[in-house]
Amino acid sequence: MNQALQKQLASDYQLAETTYAIAGKKLTIFNVANNYELLDKIDPDDFQKDERMPYWAEIWPASIALAEFVLTKSQFQQAHCLELGSGVGVVSVAGAIAGAQMLTTDYFTEALDFAQLNASANQVAIATQWLDWRDITLTQQFDYIFAADVLYEERNHLPILQAIAQLLTPSGTAYISDPQRPIAKKFIELATEHNFQLKTTTNPVPWRELTLSVDIHALSQI
Repeated sequence: MNQALQKQLASDYQLAETTYAIAGKKLTIFNVANNYELLDKIDPDDFQKDERMPYWAEIWPASIALAEFVLTKSQFQQAHCLELGSGVGVVSVAGAIAGAQMLTTDYFTEALDFAQLNASANQVAIATQWLDWRDITLTQQFDYIFAADVLYEERNHLPILQAIAQLLTPSGTAYISDPQRPIAKKFIELATEHNFQLKTTTNPVPWRELTLSVDIHALSQI
């Protein structure tokens, strides 16, 4: 555990620590205990520019579903993998546990700090980098790309597809999990129009006394 990083984050946020049982593994995940407090910290200029909202601080069911998928597959061992919009890094931690070489990216630097804390809490290593999927500066390509619950705004669909097309190896696959939001259908249509082949599986996720359905879309370039 990176005690120094934990202390640093605890000085800025009220931390919540939760243990998730995922695919036979126990993942310890830190996030912000009260996300509503973050709303008071939003810079009006930043919000006016691109509606920056602290979605990164929440644990989303789609990230649990994608983490479970990653932990139950063998193909990620030693693979070069990228997570887009990582939030606190649940999927990236799962990828590292599965043996992947993870690059974890998000638009919020605070999210990357939490992702590093969560990697250390689970005794794995990840690399982190700030990334705006609207303006990709990375030159590396990846065997697999992960993204959990990133399809909630239609304006992000084309930038996400363009980022995947740029960052995925020709034979690679991107996995996007989504809690069956109706707007995701538009993303699927757009992906098909841009020469992506899609295969979707639906996965049940126990969540706060409920069982939710999460779709995992596998995208590959034709």
